[in-house]
Amino acid sequence: MEETNNKATPSGAGPQPTEPLSVGRKANLDIEINGTRGWVGFLGVVIIISGALAVIFSLLTVSMPVWFLGTSPGSSSWILIVSVLVFCGIAIYVGILLLQSSSHAKRYLKQDSETELLKYHVKMRIFFQVTGIITIIGLSVWLILIMAFSGR
Repeated sequence: MEETNNKATPSGAGPQPTEPLSVGRKANLDIEINGTRGWVGFLGVVIIISGALAVIFSLLTVSMPVWFLGTSPGSSSWILIVSVLVFCGIAIYVGILLLQSSSHAKRYLKQDSETELLKYHVKMRIFFQVTGIITIIGLSVWLILIMAFSGR
């Protein structure tokens, strides 16, 4: 009778490979990763640039009344600016995750390294988790605002 390995994987160890891929399956995997690698890198650059531009424009929005009118922005302006800066910081972080993921995919394709493939997937997992959490928070805030201003 063949013995199976039922050992539990330690909780931070990540996925463990079970068996080598066949030549055909590996070729398909390489084609798909090569096809997404460029788009992942492109999206990472676009998100980083968008986050940086949003930071610049939000800081200009706060500083314009101070420069031209000599007035201080109100407390609601500061709350808005801080929330925009937090959002932009998260966007830049997510863009960096995508760029790192793209570089791991490129190294995997060049070196045929299983470690780089796992790093690629870990970065993509973190990207999707952060994006999902931000989406849940955004939907929650949207729902709260709808209920608060619905006129009831």
